[in-house]
Amino acid sequence: MGRATVKGLPPASRLGWGRQSLLAGALWLLAVVFTVLVAPSSGAYFERFYGPVRPLVVMVGVGVVGGAAFWVLSRFGFVIVEGRRTLAGLRLAAIFATVLAIAVVVADVLLRYPEDLNVPVPRALLFYPAIGLTAEVAFHLVPLAVVLPVLNAVVPRVGRERVAWFALAVVAVAEPVFQVLVGGGGTGSLDVYTWVHVLLFASLQLYVFRRFDFASMYGFRLVYYVYWHILWGTIRIPVLF
Repeated sequence: MGRATVKGLPPASRLGWGRQSLLAGALWLLAVVFTVLVAPSSGAYFERFYGPVRPLVVMVGVGVVGGAAFWVLSRFGFVIVEGRRTLAGLRLAAIFATVLAIAVVVADVLLRYPEDLNVPVPRALLFYPAIGLTAEVAFHLVPLAVVLPVLNAVVPRVGRERVAWFALAVVAVAEPVFQVLVGGGGTGSLDVYTWVHVLLFASLQLYVFRRFDFASMYGFRLVYYVYWHILWGTIRIPVLF
């Protein structure tokens, strides 16, 4: 049985927690397989995000910590796969991702990101789905699972739904801060644009997460990655460099 609908919260998934968990486990296992296949040839790219920690070790942590985080978030109405409304969520996510991808391509042409920014195809087809799942857990699920219960305990009279939206606004800052720090923490025009762009990206993702489900939020990232890292990533080297 799915979770009962709580007043003020989004409707519970029609799939039930058990089936949702199976789908999440299958997605995580696929990301693990992709990581195992691509890690030997893409160690330098993984190191940008994982540091000296082996990619497979990170993915094991993603599975354990991500599962625990989602158990917490399920108490606040978040779902992995909502069911019939997931397609609507994916459609909206694709629209948002397309607009943001166009914007960042224009920024790349005008401001110029580093030449070695993207993992080359065909490795990119395995790398980005795996790193994307890690990003969702690290920047969204885990921070939200920490911030949301704390805020709910501090201001319980506000209501869980309002607390949830405030927590989403707080958590949206995590990824843009990381991106700027990875880029060297500068304050130039490219750094400022990156911070604003990624903040908007994260905010829209989290909006989709709350309105629909995790599947739609993750799909948002994958569509964006296809445009930015794979399609434009293949074109930009001969065009810009």
